[in-house]
Amino acid sequence: MVIFLCLLVAQLFIAGESNQLQRIANGELAKEGQFPYLVGLIFGPRDFASPEDRYLLCGGSIISNEWILTAAHCTTGRPKEVKIFYGSTQKENAKVETVQRSNIHRHPRYRIIFNNNYRHDVALIRTPAVKFTDRIQRIPLPSPRDGRRSIRPGQSVISAGWGAEIIGGDSVDRLNWVALEIGDISECVSTYGKLKGALCVRTDKKRSTCSGDSGGPLVLEDEQKLVGIVSFGTIKGCDLGYPVVYTDVISYLDWIESVSGVKPE
Repeated sequence: MVIFLCLLVAQLFIAGESNQLQRIANGELAKEGQFPYLVGLIFGPRDFASPEDRYLLCGGSIISNEWILTAAHCTTGRPKEVKIFYGSTQKENAKVETVQRSNIHRHPRYRIIFNNNYRHDVALIRTPAVKFTDRIQRIPLPSPRDGRRSIRPGQSVISAGWGAEIIGGDSVDRLNWVALEIGDISECVSTYGKLKGALCVRTDKKRSTCSGDSGGPLVLEDEQKLVGIVSFGTIKGCDLGYPVVYTDVISYLDWIESVSGVKPE
């Protein structure tokens, strides 16, 4: 079973190279234990998908020992189940849990506007209770006051995910991360049109996240709080300097608590 899962992960990464922009561009290799709150997710098989797209690779964040936060668009196509990879930068060394479709809770107002421009792009996954270790940990949710005080243009943030290091590069099986900064929402509006419940993140020096990192975390570098979820970017290329849109976690704190019971600190 472990060998099968590893082969499946490798196939998903290779498919991502020929699909569209499914990698972190020019990231750095993560150290073991550097992102203990980050999980890998494989959704599928999906009922409403072409044969080559029956499985979808995403990221997610542990917000309690029974709940993971991810992007709603990762859950499209009615996936039968989701496999969760905990506690390692390499999936073949990870702890693996599988949960069924009934444990996936997508925001009821989620929808696609156009060209992968999403609204209410947030979802929760209920999991078996996981034992926390030095490599498996939750990350705190932000409080509403964090939005006023800390989430501002120029604020340093970090995001992480699995994939190739550069556009056109070979797929890799090690977790990558990238340091970015918050931009003004107008920077994303000018690129993608009207947005709601979103954060805008600048990319520079050809460093960025892309669609294969969907559902993964955006974390305040100086406070280690989860403020965003990878949602979407341009299909023109990861390393061209276009801003990336993240779901604004603060905008969905009430919904997160109503479904999971998890509160901000």
